[in-house]
Amino acid sequence: MHVNIHSTQPLSVLLISPDKSEYGGVTAFAEMLKNRLVNCRFTSFSVGGRKDRKEYFIGTIARLLSAPFKILQLVNEQPIDVIHINPSLNVKSVIRDGLILFALRSTGFKHSVVYIHGWRWKIARGIERNFLFRRLFAWLLNGTAGIMVLSPEFKQCLSAMGVRDENIIVTRTMFDGNALTEAAKNPAAQTRRTILYMSRFLREKGVHELLDAFAHIANDFPDVDLIMAGAGPEEAKLHAQAASYALKNRIFFPGYVQGAEKFRLLQQCAFFALPTNFAEGMPIALLEAMGAGKALLTAKAGAIPTIIDSNNGIVLESVTTQTVEDALHILLNNPDYCAQIGQYNAAYAWNTFEAGTVLSEMERLYRKIALQ
Repeated sequence: MHVNIHSTQPLSVLLISPDKSEYGGVTAFAEMLKNRLVNCRFTSFSVGGRKDRKEYFIGTIARLLSAPFKILQLVNEQPIDVIHINPSLNVKSVIRDGLILFALRSTGFKHSVVYIHGWRWKIARGIERNFLFRRLFAWLLNGTAGIMVLSPEFKQCLSAMGVRDENIIVTRTMFDGNALTEAAKNPAAQTRRTILYMSRFLREKGVHELLDAFAHIANDFPDVDLIMAGAGPEEAKLHAQAASYALKNRIFFPGYVQGAEKFRLLQQCAFFALPTNFAEGMPIALLEAMGAGKALLTAKAGAIPTIIDSNNGIVLESVTTQTVEDALHILLNNPDYCAQIGQYNAAYAWNTFEAGTVLSEMERLYRKIALQ
């Protein structure tokens, strides 16, 4: 297929991403691509297991080994202009997506883009120190048309491994402004202030510290509730932890929320809290909260410090119950400060991270790759 970089002729994109049942930022990112990039025809290929299906070890191995062959079959059966792969830098993803990249490079398919979302420095340093891993990793990535990362530091690390510098693009993720606009049309009446956490329930995301900190300050702020929206492996422990505080009417677990309910919670909260130590890329939830005009309570993890600083709220150097508690005190005692930051965040997020702006750049990259 011959395309013009400025043409509106639809591109055929094979999008490799987690199954829709898998909660998380990569899934949300993939859905935004499919819903908002109208000049592209997407074929989805799901990698990873499904939450509604139990998978045993043999099944996992079979899925990992069969995925590259299924992708090559799709490439042979239909015209594909670009393959978009969405790995994170963790052991499971490096193996899974590495096999896919090996198959593509071995067959000479070069119209692929790799968008690295999550980043574990321990894995990156391990690859960098091992000669064979480093050479293989660089060989796989150098067989693509572009590698997208969320931080200049990530780019420097890949360059040090031998990945061609000119192929690495520092980019940004996005939020869906259309959904926020719809939610703002029907604001709900509210008599109490809420602190909103909305992400996976992982220990590394500061969920236990946030619950403890709220319990410590709850008596000082009787008009404030905590909403913990999400799902994940720490869920049962969090419910037990919350029950031990005798604050059951002030700590709420609405489960994994999406669509209108998610954006309603964002519109109503006093501020958004994600005190994470996780190997983040750039959490979409933070961008959504800024787009909704909310101040942030977060931490220096992953690509967060390259995008968010003290102008956007409180960014913790370390996540402990005490540091989170201190931050809650500051934000709850200063609603005017939160409102001022929220106003700044809304302008910043809409100008920089709204899907329409980011996706126009993504489409230009797709068209450039298709021409190579």
